[in-house]
Amino acid sequence: MPKPPFKLVAIIIIIGVIAVFSWQSWQQNHDQIPSDFASGNGRIEADQVDVTTKYAGRVKQLFVQEGDLVSVGQILATMDTILLDAELAQAQAQLAQTHASVIEGEAVVKQRESELKLARLEYERVLLLAQTGSISQSSADQKQTVFATANAALAAAKAHTNTLRQSVNAAKAAVTRIQTQIDDSTLTAPVMGRVLYRLAQPSEVFPSGGKVLTLINLGEIYMEVFL
Repeated sequence: MPKPPFKLVAIIIIIGVIAVFSWQSWQQNHDQIPSDFASGNGRIEADQVDVTTKYAGRVKQLFVQEGDLVSVGQILATMDTILLDAELAQAQAQLAQTHASVIEGEAVVKQRESELKLARLEYERVLLLAQTGSISQSSADQKQTVFATANAALAAAKAHTNTLRQSVNAAKAAVTRIQTQIDDSTLTAPVMGRVLYRLAQPSEVFPSGGKVLTLINLGEIYMEVFL
């Protein structure tokens, strides 16, 4: 087979070199950013939110996995509340008992008020008779003592009933405190986001403030750009 002429080969090589330089020049011109624009690079980021235990305890259930999308208020995990439930039942029983004691104390106050009213009437009647000399002064003095005793008994009954009312308030506070601890044992999502890390397993014991889950807050997404 005859070889192609040398001039033809040279022309083809020259055309190829020109084409390469032309393509590079065109590419550089099209990649060049106009003077009115700035260039840079960056990354999209979001805040991380830790879901932690408020009180020390054992993890009972976990309802999400890594990568799950969660909404605000969604239940993510629950802690074991067996002991708290028992304490709540005891506190509620104590509250009921103190309520009954207050009712009983109020009944005693009414009884003492009736006794005082009767003692006052008798003392006033005897006092008039003693002043006219119909009865001895010692009889009047006895009725006066009964009246004073009834008055003191009423004051004591009222003070005791007020103390019982304070006990009711204390029992209510105990019920509220334990119920709040039980409510806080249900861990919910504070933000809309995605589960980044699941740091606990059921039956694990965590201290107060222990991290159970880490979420990516999709409501606070931002980009850092480096010019």
